[in-house]
Amino acid sequence: RSTLFPYRTLFRSVSDQDYFKLDLVAGQRYLFEMTASGTGSLDTAFLHLYNSSGNILDSGYGSDLATFSYLASNSGTVYLKASELGDDSTGSYTVKASVVATPDDYADD
Repeated sequence: RSTLFPYRTLFRSVSDQDYFKLDLVAGQRYLFEMTASGTGSLDTAFLHLYNSSGNILDSGYGSDLATFSYLASNSGTVYLKASELGDDSTGSYTVKASVVATPDDYADD
């Protein structure tokens, strides 16, 4: 797995949200993760992946970890939105994007 970035930041106020711009390559599978870390306590981590038109491509949430994988069907710019589900808590978190190996369905060809 190849990590594109780990980024640690903080929701300073209720309803805070952060966006991260990424360029994806068609045919690559990506893993997106968000974990609460350090100061404060997020109730529920929430990630959304949007295309350049603002349409949601995928999302994930969880109490300690928001995670999902996404297989890019097209190359281009996307936006990863990190927030707290319910917009009712603050705290620090880490968001990570990685390229993961895609299994070869035709390995015997």
